[in-house]
Amino acid sequence: MPATLLSRHVTAFLNCAREGSFTKAASMMFISPTALIAQIDLFEARLGFKLFERTHRGLRLTPSGESLYADALHLESAARGAVRRAFDLSLEENSLSVGTSPVVPGTLAVTLWQQVRSKLPSLNLRLVPSDNSPERAAYILSHLGEEIDLVPGLYDPPFLKRYGCAALFCEEARLVLAIPEGHPLYGRGELTPDELKGSALRMPSPGFCELYDRTAAYLRENYPELQVTDMPFRAYKGLDGYDAPHLGPNLPDPGKYTLPLSGERPTHWQG
Repeated sequence: MPATLLSRHVTAFLNCAREGSFTKAASMMFISPTALIAQIDLFEARLGFKLFERTHRGLRLTPSGESLYADALHLESAARGAVRRAFDLSLEENSLSVGTSPVVPGTLAVTLWQQVRSKLPSLNLRLVPSDNSPERAAYILSHLGEEIDLVPGLYDPPFLKRYGCAALFCEEARLVLAIPEGHPLYGRGELTPDELKGSALRMPSPGFCELYDRTAAYLRENYPELQVTDMPFRAYKGLDGYDAPHLGPNLPDPGKYTLPLSGERPTHWQG
């Protein structure tokens, strides 16, 4: 576990808030649920207010807990950034920190790095794992250059405007579907909407990306037999055991893999 400036109680609180479960958070921290509960109970006693409501479905943040969680995310990022900068100084080297997660893997960044490392011999690449919570993602994108310098992923103009960051175009990415093993369409290289009739299709909730919004609206209007439902951002956990055939043809323009950077935004967008 990397060194941190945060107290163990703040770290325990953040893990519990993210996982919504003492058992899951304790497993991440390699301690027993009983020990974790004791830490949270002591933290709440010292603060003088409750952070969580304990329910049969797990943990739910109280209004005070939600407020503290939002501020604690800022503390966490600042603490990690401080340790990173101090570590870089100790090595007398420069590094580029790339944010990764199950939803946004660092594969593209590593591939590109192999192409440019000879031109930047004094710069090192560092992959920084992060969770998929919308609060965490929004903070990282709005504070690039602190703990994380860039994040590979899809983008469109509204996305960049929302988070106040710019993007460097790398390559176009076709829209794909995650299909579980055992499904009749598993293993197909490309699918048409007609082949999906009668299937349930889950897409990111409106507002996440204009590309997805346009695609969902197109499918709902032209293929009413498809059961298109919204999937909250928090539902993304990784796609092990899934196939990813292309969805096409004649759908809205593809999104793009990008490396969001600090600085001026692009003045145009091809898509």
